[in-house]
Amino acid sequence: FKKHHSHVYKTLQKYRPLRFRIAHRDGRIDIFDMKTMKVLYDFQLEEFCEFQLQNFLDSATLFMYNPQHDYDEKLKKFFHVKFMKAIEGVFEKYDSYSKETFRVPAGFSPFLVVAGMGPGLILQKLIEKFFIKKLYVYEPNTDFFYISLFLIDWEKIYSNFDSPEDFILQVGNPPKENIDFIIETQIRLLFERNPLLSAYVFAFRHYKNEETFKAVIKTRTAFNLSLHGWGYIDDEKEGFEHSMKNLKKDSKIIWIRDNYKSPKRVFIVGSGPSLDESIDYIKKYSKSAVIFAFGTALNPLVENGIIPDFLIELERTAHINDVLDTVNPDILKQIYLIAPDVIHPDVPPRFKDTLYFIRDSGVTSHLLKPKTEVTGVFPTVTNTALALALTMGIKEVYLFGVDLGFKEEEKAHASGTIYNKEGSRFYKKDRFPKEFSLEGNFGGIVYTTSTFNWARRVMEEIILP
Repeated sequence: FKKHHSHVYKTLQKYRPLRFRIAHRDGRIDIFDMKTMKVLYDFQLEEFCEFQLQNFLDSATLFMYNPQHDYDEKLKKFFHVKFMKAIEGVFEKYDSYSKETFRVPAGFSPFLVVAGMGPGLILQKLIEKFFIKKLYVYEPNTDFFYISLFLIDWEKIYSNFDSPEDFILQVGNPPKENIDFIIETQIRLLFERNPLLSAYVFAFRHYKNEETFKAVIKTRTAFNLSLHGWGYIDDEKEGFEHSMKNLKKDSKIIWIRDNYKSPKRVFIVGSGPSLDESIDYIKKYSKSAVIFAFGTALNPLVENGIIPDFLIELERTAHINDVLDTVNPDILKQIYLIAPDVIHPDVPPRFKDTLYFIRDSGVTSHLLKPKTEVTGVFPTVTNTALALALTMGIKEVYLFGVDLGFKEEEKAHASGTIYNKEGSRFYKKDRFPKEFSLEGNFGGIVYTTSTFNWARRVMEEIILP
């Protein structure tokens, strides 16, 4: 533990069980609860673990990638779509991929999450039974983990993994505001070290309570997030063509921070519902900060007499022009554009001037090898604006209308945006479905989407790397 999981080592150095202890009777071992004065397994710990193991073999909780998609007719010419359709044909031969229960392949579990291992015997049995490439163990009860030190061979468990990074161990129950982030981040790190192993992930709970249930839910969240943003070949080809056209011109590119003087204060303005409450504040202090805005926030800002200093864009497709068509061209000519080098070449000429940045992990970043890549720009332009501000070394960043969620399904954007104007071709009352709900930062329940949740996670990471 001292070598591979120092945080666990420090916890255990002077630890003494608070509630649970080892009990012996007739050569059998159990866990004694000093609060209820009862044993937990009726001295059938071995049998209980064998029963759980068999249940896991027969019907395990599984998170599996389902590649089925509905494709627009105009996209079917793309190589990516043709390839994905071929994969779907393979999956159609099987019916288990769409279920949450799945019979575990004999001897192999590429990625296993154990949420609650109890005294550890079941963990030892799982490792003896399967070849596990990646393992995440979360035991919220430190008493149980302490007891495991006397019941199982931890050195043997560590020896099953090629690298210490393949086994992440979390012991104890941190404060509620931290545990969600810890679980999600640690599991996702395992996904990212070998994303192919996240094609299907097994989850196991030795005992059921709120903490272990939450760990499984967070596994699902991390699983979903790990499958976002991989991109596809046709997108890279088109982006490369755009980049070559843009960079042939007299282009200004963000290379290194010393090349320009950064503003002290930036307002990042999105088009979330809370912008309605913030618009007067932005207007009052607009001369005291540089304003970064997004395309969908342009209309409400302009309608309130606010012209942003910079418009931030992320996407490479021509549909950006459809949004810009809703804004007076004379207004656009007063605004600077900050955009990736892969932006559609028809967009930059509409602005006063353009400053390009090189996105990390794109084809041009590998070819140009810039000294400065802007990381954390996906999945939304909200992320792009924040990443740019931090790359530029701006110390004061204020977020307005960056809600990453909504309280009412029919009001997912601020008033005056293209999405909320009846008669606009962008208008759609139920545009954003309630994929899931979370507790809002300022109270109440907030609905969000997988994309918004992904955006939230990326923002947290670049703020607190």
